[in-house]
Amino acid sequence: MKEESGLTLIELLLALALLCLAAAAISGIYYSGVRAWQGSIERMDCQQNARVAVDFIDRELRFADWVMVPQESGSEIRYKLKGDFKHDESQYYRRFRLQGDQLLLEKKHNKVSCNVVALGLRELHFSLDPSGNVNISITAGGAGSTVTMQSSVCPRNLPKTETP
Repeated sequence: MKEESGLTLIELLLALALLCLAAAAISGIYYSGVRAWQGSIERMDCQQNARVAVDFIDRELRFADWVMVPQESGSEIRYKLKGDFKHDESQYYRRFRLQGDQLLLEKKHNKVSCNVVALGLRELHFSLDPSGNVNISITAGGAGSTVTMQSSVCPRNLPKTETP
């Protein structure tokens, strides 16, 4: 009788099991890379949103000649710019505030006009130090990635206070 060469059923099943194991390992590595890439994109979006918000607030407040942070909430700042049309009226002011996840710039006189400055923000905090600098803290992002940026700006046009 002549011996036939070929694969037995056990050898075929063993080869198939090793092939499935290798495919599972490769797909696991691939999907972990995709998740890391998506996480970095989300973090980059958070950083960009926070950066846009901080830069815009810095530019606006740098030229303010009146600044006030309401005591009931540090999440809003009111200010005036010299070149504004209604600048001398006591009811007029501009303000930054957070509504939901949107940073809003509002101009208030008899009615409010509103512009969205940045999206995806979670927290916003303003404070004034004794020298007149405005400290800003912005937190952006969701549960997966959170970014906090801080800045300080000295409004150039604030009236000078006399120091004894």
